[in-house]
Amino acid sequence: MAAAPSSATTPLNPSELSVQMEDLLDAQQVSAKHFEVQTERETEMINAMKTALGQKSQAHCQLDRHQASQILRLMSNGSTAVESNPDSLDSRKLWFDCMMLLDRIQALAPVLLVATSLTTTCIALYSLLRKSNGYNCARCLDPVATLAILERDHLREGDATHLTEFVDEEQFRELLYKREIEIFHAVEGRVISTPSPATWLHMFVWRCNIISRGTLLEPLRLVHELSTADLTALVVKQHIDQKFTPRRIANTCFLVSMIKLGLLPLDILRPDHMCESEWKGLCARLESWTGAVNLKSGLSESHRCQLVQIVEASTCCCLRQLQDDAVVSVPQAHASSTM
Repeated sequence: MAAAPSSATTPLNPSELSVQMEDLLDAQQVSAKHFEVQTERETEMINAMKTALGQKSQAHCQLDRHQASQILRLMSNGSTAVESNPDSLDSRKLWFDCMMLLDRIQALAPVLLVATSLTTTCIALYSLLRKSNGYNCARCLDPVATLAILERDHLREGDATHLTEFVDEEQFRELLYKREIEIFHAVEGRVISTPSPATWLHMFVWRCNIISRGTLLEPLRLVHELSTADLTALVVKQHIDQKFTPRRIANTCFLVSMIKLGLLPLDILRPDHMCESEWKGLCARLESWTGAVNLKSGLSESHRCQLVQIVEASTCCCLRQLQDDAVVSVPQAHASSTM
């Protein structure tokens, strides 16, 4: 069983953190002020996507998320297997950033995601993001090698069509360069300014570790591992939009992982206003998404209350907001798990 928060750790919330603690959080770029900046960037991105889409659009139908995620997995980790997740922090973050950038392109320039352009676009945006942010991804494949593996697997499945518009290696590299420019212009040069769900999760975990003074180090390692797996499955199936925002799904996966580990009880997710039938429906969807869930916490009542305060302080959200985010996100997670 995961260790309980130390009794020496006083109850915490964002408004009561000491000046010294805020300075430490700020130095690690996980202060409340840093969260506000990241939230503004996220809101700006979502609004830009919403404006570009205008009325209900068919753009989302043009993106094969499963194929895109396979291409990005291959470039990140040398394998297209669904169970193969990038093995380094930089590789994982780059994979999530790429999937989110695909959503932005889907809204702003969907023509780049039609069937014959998808492979080139995925490889180009991966290359663009990697260069823009200086990611250290030791196992990242060369674009031509990536394409050769994808073409080989494509033909092995009996599909004789080419995955891209290219004819030879030189033309392909030229096309990649042009595609990078097209992507850069489509997103108005902002390829790395918006936090992905994985970025939010990393900030929650790092902030939680500092606020709890290291007393939750091992449980947080497990929370991060479980949350990352849930986020990966969600991002493959569900596009980011004004309802399904990066921070909202990170909030949900962070809290649900605490429940899955028995740190918090299941009913922590239930808002006060939720009726019994709605609660049963939410529980059923949660179980379908995550499997068996501990109904009760293994912690004492005082430690549970303390942990809730630490979670609130770590996410800069009150429990009510975390509950509301889960009500929205868990049904989405359930839907994606059955697709």
